[in-house]
Amino acid sequence: MTQLIRASMRSSPPDLAVFEDARELADYHRAVMLFATGRLFGFIAEQRAYAEGIDAPALKDASNWAVLLGAHDPLHHSDDMLAYWRLRLPGAQFDTLADAGRFLHLSHPQSVIAALRA
Repeated sequence: MTQLIRASMRSSPPDLAVFEDARELADYHRAVMLFATGRLFGFIAEQRAYAEGIDAPALKDASNWAVLLGAHDPLHHSDDMLAYWRLRLPGAQFDTLADAGRFLHLSHPQSVIAALRA
């Protein structure tokens, strides 16, 4: 699992740094252990939905939403995510953290707390 994390996050220095912390790595291992049970239906359904394309309807008002994106997310480019979600979350506050990746809740908890308090 550790090798898989490092391989999948190799283009995201902030995410690699998060998983240098043994506690974060152990927590992630626990979080994905459900895959070991062989119950993959939900994961497969999620991946299929991504492959087929997702067109979520826009909310009427998302002015009470805060969306944080990591500029180093190895799965989704932040500009693409901004374009997609701005249309669907009108009025939301968006912030792209230049020094964050996919796991910004782990690398930048103070930014998450600040966004929740705003």
